[in-house]
Amino acid sequence: MKLNTINSCAFLLLCMTLISCGGMIGNKKKYSDSIVVTYYKNRATFSYYVTYDYMRETAGNRRPTDTVEIPRSQFYALKARLSARRVMKKDIWAARIFMKCDTLAVCFSEFSEAIDKGGYMVDISQETLHEIMTLSKYYNYFMPDDLKRLPTIQKFGTPSNYRDMIGELRTVKIGSTRKVFLVPTPESNENIN
Repeated sequence: MKLNTINSCAFLLLCMTLISCGGMIGNKKKYSDSIVVTYYKNRATFSYYVTYDYMRETAGNRRPTDTVEIPRSQFYALKARLSARRVMKKDIWAARIFMKCDTLAVCFSEFSEAIDKGGYMVDISQETLHEIMTLSKYYNYFMPDDLKRLPTIQKFGTPSNYRDMIGELRTVKIGSTRKVFLVPTPESNENIN
């Protein structure tokens, strides 16, 4: 009798757990499109040579840490500015950011030269790369004095969403990364004018 009661309670507890987890899974939003940005959180704390292949592998092994919804019109305008047009061959330098959008996959840094797998510069404007770094909160992992030295900040200014994360920077492990999905807001959430 006692064994039946324990088994019944365990079964009931298991059922309740599965039902509650199923509810959480069902509430996840589904996005039809995304721009995936993976970067090192503490770029200023290390300076070793990072290749395209290393960044791609790091991005592939990293689980998403954040999803940022942006207005549909802004998302698709940004996506339209991402070009796969190659400009010229260039040595791959120490990239800190890997971005994937549809078939385009590039590495770049805060110095804003996007390089593809073949080592070619890709025609993406500094302004577009700055917008991606802003939306993915890349700049938050720079101390204010370091931030002011970046060419993109000097040209376009400090982002309005910048948050000084000096406390977190002191605890960030060398080599830790962040993977952010930039996604359009679902149509039902879009403000209609």
